Parts: sequence; structure tokens; C-alpha cells
Amino acid sequence: MNRRRNNGRAASRRAAGTDRADRPSVLPRQVLATDLDGTIAFGGRPPAAAIITLLQRFAAAGDVRVVVATSRAPHAVRGWLPGLGDRIDLLCCNGALVLRNGRALARQPLPPALVAAAVGVLDAAGEPYCMEYGDQFLASAPDALPWMGDTYRHNRWPGEIPRWDGVLKLSVAHADPWAERLRAIGVGAANVFAHGTGDAEVVAAGVGKAAALTELFGRDVPVVAFGNDENDRQMLTVATRSVVVGALLPGLDTLPQVRRIEAADPVILGALSAELAIAEAPTPRRWWDEAVS
Repeated sequence: MNRRRNNGRAASRRAAGTDRADRPSVLPRQVLATDLDGTIAFGGRPPAAAIITLLQRFAAAGDVRVVVATSRAPHAVRGWLPGLGDRIDLLCCNGALVLRNGRALARQPLPPALVAAAVGVLDAAGEPYCMEYGDQFLASAPDALPWMGDTYRHNRWPGEIPRWDGVLKLSVAHADPWAERLRAIGVGAANVFAHGTGDAEVVAAGVGKAAALTELFGRDVPVVAFGNDENDRQMLTVATRSVVVGALLPGLDTLPQVRRIEAADPVILGALSAELAIAEAPTPRRWWDEAVS
């Protein structure tokens, strides 16, 4: 079972024109991996201009790689981070779609049969949902998950049969009770993330931000991770140093590499500025052993 799943992931990477050979020949000294919503962006708005400026400075550092790891699709990220999308790595749809310098490296969609089964149950219950394909998404109704926006939305027509293949992420409006129900439908074939915002997302088994980071950089490159919600848990757990933004994920506070900060732009700017000072230091040092004040 696991071997077939791993082979499927490798086949998915090859279908996108990538495999481990797409790791950079010279690995960066450091990776900065950050979530978007609830971590460096709030209220459904892009990050503050000062935060974007800091990310641009990170991206300009020669031996540092910036990774934006988000549940959002590339079209949303590019709109929020103008001028950065083609200079950084994007782990979109919780890692189901990986892009480097604007080029897709890997896609891992949900199994079509699972999508069809889940949508059938959601339709029968009248639960709002969206099916994300990467370049557009299909919504069950015009008012389904309105925070996903309208530009790339296609509202499902009455009687329309969706395309079951190529769905990178299935989002539902209410994690309670749907997270558990969808786990039961997709047992062994899907990961389900129940968010603190009340919604939930389904991706293929094995998909996640931590897994995508490992595919890109291996396990030896130090990673500083910023995140705030359930889909960030594993990334924050395995990172060299982790910053949890806000009050969610209390179980991570016992980990020695984790610190928690307030979900406020000035505080986040301070934490990112401290990391940038380390990244821009002229001589290498054991930055991962240093505490951020």
C-alpha cells in the first residue's frame, strides 16, 4: 500500500516534469517557509507592504530560499505577492501543487473516485464546497466559501457533472461535522485538515507542507517555519526553528524549537526582521541555535 502510494507520488512528479533531480544542485544555507492566511496575512487581505518588502529581501539573499506554503492556489498567491511569485517556491493547495520560479514542478491530485464519492455526499446534504484545480475552482453555489474570491470561480450549473480528475484540494465550509465524515470517506487515500476558522480541506494522502519541503530540499537544510493552523502542524513540528502565530496549535508549545508570537503585523515584522538579520549575516554561524529575542 505505502509502496504503491510512494510510486504514485513519484509518477506524479515525473508527469509534471520533475523528480528529485529538480532539487537545486547547490542547496541553500537556509529555508524560510511561511504560511499566508493567519500567519503573515489577515482578514482575507494580502500581507502588509512592509512584510512583502521583507520577503523580497529574503528572496534577494543568495543562499536563502523563500517558500510560501499555503492552502491557496497559485492565482491567489501571485495576486497577493506581486513580483515575488516567480522568485520563490510555492507550495500551494497544502503542498499538492509545487512551483519553483513560476514553473510547476509537481502535482498530486485527489483520486477521482474519492472526489466523486465525497461530492455526492456533500450534494445530498447541501454542504457548500469548492473543488480546486490549480488554475480555477468549481464552487457548489455562488455563495460557497466566499473568501476564495470570484475571479477564478466557476459556479456549478444545475445538473452539471464536474470533472473528477485533477482536483488538488476539496474545501468544505464546515469542519464540524464534515472533517470526520470526509476522513471516513477517504480513509487511506486522503488527508483532512480542520481549520480554526471553521472550514476544512481535503488533499491526497501523503500531501502536506512538510512533505513538499522534504521533496524540494531533503532533510539536511535548516528550515525556519512560520505557521498558525492545522495544515501547518507537521511543518512546524519538523522545522529547525518554528514560529507559531496566534493561539492555535497549543500542543506544539512543548517542542524546544517552537516559540509563539502574537498575530499582529508589528510582532510578525519583528520576528521576520530577526531572521533576515541572521540570513544577511556576512559569515555563516549556527543561527539555528540562537534564540530570537
